[in-house]
Amino acid sequence: MNTISKRLCIGLSALMLFGCQSSNPELNRCGQELFQCQQNCDMRSSGDGLVKSVCETKCTESHNRCKSQAEALINVQ
Repeated sequence: MNTISKRLCIGLSALMLFGCQSSNPELNRCGQELFQCQQNCDMRSSGDGLVKSVCETKCTESHNRCKSQAEALINVQ
C-alpha cells in the first residue's frame, strides 16, 4: 500500500507541475526544481519521519526564494 501511495503522490505532483505550468521559463524552472527536490527527499528518507519533513521544508523554502527572484525578474522586464 505504501508503494501505491508514493506512486499516487508522485503522479499528482507531476500533474500539478505540468498542469500549472507558466509561460514564464523562470517560474517553470522553480517548479521543476521543487519537484526534483521533493523526489530526492522521498528517495533519501524512509517513511514520513523528521528527516523527510526537514528535507521537504528546505525544498519549500528554496522554492519560495526561487519564485520570489523569478517574479522580481518578471517585474523588471
